[in-house]
Amino acid sequence: MTYKMLKFLIAQGRTEGLADKLGVLLLGGSITEEQYTELTGMLAPAEE
Repeated sequence: MTYKMLKFLIAQGRTEGLADKLGVLLLGGSITEEQYTELTGMLAPAEE
């Protein structure tokens, strides 16, 4: 569920501070490494 919510937030452009939160969620086990990689890839174009 966390993963789906994060994808939704990124799609809506609500990405402020999200990169830091992704790291915390990865370390906490809420998202997998694959999900982390995908989500950070989705963030990259928005931050440029």
